Amino acid sequence: AKVSDPGKILNLLNKNIDQVLSHGKGRGLVADGMDIAVFSFDPQTYLLEYSIAKFSQFVVRNGLVINLDTQKYSIGYNFLEADFKKFDTSLLQLVAGDTLYVFSDGFQDQFGGASDRKFKKNNLTKLLVEINHLPMEAQKELLKKKLDAWKGNNIQTDDILILGLRF
Repeated sequence: AKVSDPGKILNLLNKNIDQVLSHGKGRGLVADGMDIAVFSFDPQTYLLEYSIAKFSQFVVRNGLVINLDTQKYSIGYNFLEADFKKFDTSLLQLVAGDTLYVFSDGFQDQFGGASDRKFKKNNLTKLLVEINHLPMEAQKELLKKKLDAWKGNNIQTDDILILGLRF
């Protein structure tokens, strides 16, 4: 049966994480997991349904940040608690012009700058709000330039994903 409810998807994934992460090869329990977000959007009603495991994401509306509800745990990692985890689905009524930003921790954890420190989530949030009014392609280019300038001669610390969706 098809499952489209974001919370139910995360619950199913959490229940079967060892099978998923061992790639079905029957290697037993895998001590691994992930922070993940699942979204469902209805273009007729502009209703966004979502469930987010661990990491925080947000919507920018008219220059203001709307933080999305986040579950306090990741998918997997602790199999002893797997039965106690329950991922809920949250709702947000979007309006035309809203921008959803979904991102990994790679950009904010990148070392650089004059003091060779992490970029930090607050700085990434401020940057995304500052450039939010621009077309998406221009935002992409500015983010690349900012990352390169921040990183300097440092190697890239982690994978970096920033996804922006304007509604």
